[in-house]
Amino acid sequence: MRKSILHVNIDSELKAEAEALAERLGVSMTVVVTAILRKFIADRGVEIKEYASSVSVSNQEEGVLKIPSANTYLSALKDLNDNGKLQPWMKNMLITQYNSPSHKISSIEFAKKLKYGSYAAINIWYHRMAKLIARKMKVSYRGKIPAEVLSKFEQENVSGYKKMQWILTMHPEVVEALKKLGLVK
Repeated sequence: MRKSILHVNIDSELKAEAEALAERLGVSMTVVVTAILRKFIADRGVEIKEYASSVSVSNQEEGVLKIPSANTYLSALKDLNDNGKLQPWMKNMLITQYNSPSHKISSIEFAKKLKYGSYAAINIWYHRMAKLIARKMKVSYRGKIPAEVLSKFEQENVSGYKKMQWILTMHPEVVEALKKLGLVK
């Protein structure tokens, strides 16, 4: 039997959930995505003689997302601001994160500071803003979480919480661009 390779593009929110599951189970993304596809196919009663034996998620897992220069961020942010596309809620998010110690904040703290209902709401709006800025810079996050264009994401233990929390640390290039733009001091 010939083994096929299936290339899958995954929506960023689904990818984040799949990555969390892979980490929790201690398996690779390939194993998680293959299991999901097999379950999906089996649930529909479809008989497929050749299951994909390997799944390659189209992203930059092998490499690191190339972070643009501060001037590239500045140019994009200035253009978006001048054209009214950098909306007040976006500026508020950027300024709130900038003003956090070391420009670092958990999703839950972000939600509290901005009075959002949950960290999920923060994630949705932060990703939406990041997509807009990435498009303006003509930067492809190629399967990565869109928000990684603006911040590094890591899980850390945060006092007061039982589970590890997602921490967003703004890239230094974004920090510099915000200063040059005059949004922050």
